[in-house]
Amino acid sequence: MHDTQLNDAERDAAAQILGVLAQFSPEQADRILAHVQHQTDARDQPMFSRGRPQGPNGVLDDPLKTWVDQETGGLLRRQLRVAHQDVSSFLRDCAYAKVYGKTYSMILAERAVHEANAMAALSALTGPFQGREIA
Repeated sequence: MHDTQLNDAERDAAAQILGVLAQFSPEQADRILAHVQHQTDARDQPMFSRGRPQGPNGVLDDPLKTWVDQETGGLLRRQLRVAHQDVSSFLRDCAYAKVYGKTYSMILAERAVHEANAMAALSALTGPFQGREIA
């Protein structure tokens, strides 16, 4: 993004941020910015809201990130807002689609259907059971 696209307040904020980041190595600055971006993305409606979510292969604890130009990032965020999806869940879906041939959302949906079918089958085997009624 070029400075000409920022208003005065945004330019001042960017200068302050760059001043603070100058105290750190490039790797540390990248980690700090990635953390801030993650916090910003979390303000969008996240797919998960409590703790670290479980994936099909365990806890989702490996953060992936990438850098794109401002125009592409803005257009992507706009499209994701229309689809009611945040950047993190989109990147997660892309990673799972590439590796497993299904998006993470599809895997979760399949798991939910499988669990519902398993409960229905169990209910068919055991029959309905009820607790005592309290008068």
